[in-house]
Amino acid sequence: MGIFSKILYVYQKNKPHRTLLKEYTKIQQLAAGIQEELKALRKIQKEMVEENLFFNVALFRRAG
Repeated sequence: MGIFSKILYVYQKNKPHRTLLKEYTKIQQLAAGIQEELKALRKIQKEMVEENLFFNVALFRRAG
C-alpha cells in the first residue's frame, strides 16, 4: 500500500508528476475498455440463456 499512499499524497497536493498523469490516463482508458467488454459479454450471455431456454421449451413440446 506504500506506493498508493504516495500517489494519493501527491494528488492531494495537486502536484502530480507528468508520468503519473499519463499512467492514470492509461488506467482510465483500460477501465473504460473493460466496461465495454463486460457489456458485450453480458449481452452474449443473455442471448445464450434465451437461446437455451427456447431450445429447452421446443424440446419439451416435442417430447410432450
